[in-house]
Amino acid sequence: MLSGNEKGEEWKPTLVEVFWPEINLSLNVANAAISPKLFPKEGSKHDYETPVSVTGLDVDARGRLWILDAPDGHDRWPRILIYDLKRNDRLVSSTELTEVSSKRLRSLVIDPLEDQWGFCGYIADAGDETIVVYSSGLRKWWKLRMLHGPEIPRVESIDLAVSRRSSTLYMTGHDTHDLFSIDLERIRTDGVLQITPSRGVQNVTVTWLGKKLGSSVGLLSDLKDGLHYFMTSERASVRWDTKLPLNAQSHSVLVQNDDVPCITDYIMDARRNVWGLVNSKCPGAIKKNISSNSILKFRTIKIQKYSYTL
Repeated sequence: MLSGNEKGEEWKPTLVEVFWPEINLSLNVANAAISPKLFPKEGSKHDYETPVSVTGLDVDARGRLWILDAPDGHDRWPRILIYDLKRNDRLVSSTELTEVSSKRLRSLVIDPLEDQWGFCGYIADAGDETIVVYSSGLRKWWKLRMLHGPEIPRVESIDLAVSRRSSTLYMTGHDTHDLFSIDLERIRTDGVLQITPSRGVQNVTVTWLGKKLGSSVGLLSDLKDGLHYFMTSERASVRWDTKLPLNAQSHSVLVQNDDVPCITDYIMDARRNVWGLVNSKCPGAIKKNISSNSILKFRTIKIQKYSYTL
């Protein structure tokens, strides 16, 4: 999130940390001694600790916050910043993605499977049908190049989601109905992590899964391998049961009302609930989905529980 004045006299990009809604519900927020705080802390002596344009973030199982800082039009390359939230928000690492364009970098997801080298993060869209892989343990990054035949549509990967039950990474774009996936099994292999050169390119075969119900924003895989995304045309948050074919019958509409004009991102909390980040306008939309005189009633929404059968 950016803060500053429009005149550009003096501004400082910041990330704001706030308490999650389910915490506030159990407290008398008006009387509680809690408030949003700037992240990182004010008075930071190092410019490299200050995000310029945060376009993606995620938290790994060790309590470290990963930030994709991708300023467009600034005199610096995109970066992966990692902070340890359990150790006074200490900066663990800052890695530049040299020669990677910031233009379409909008997604950062962390592989839930930790190996002996730590966690891997996936960053997209890096352009030319590639995504970036970053290993926190090895502190190096490289690109995955999508290989496919002429019958497969061009791969877009603005939104990413990692399955929590298999080795699948899902990919799609905002302006496309096509949904793709790659198998992370080989990428997770220790030998591959070690021999892949830093800033190199690794080829991977991409699978075209079919077409979504429409253009979408946001993507998340839940614990039962359901894939959530927000349909911009219908203004609905839907879930695809990935064990079934990709068609309308295998989808469930979980949220669709006037108070939720757009969900631009999803996240799963520690209690395994799925939440959506509500915005008045979807990326790429010509106008807002609500009138200029209206305000959002809430910025986060808890996606209703989905039924499943083991």
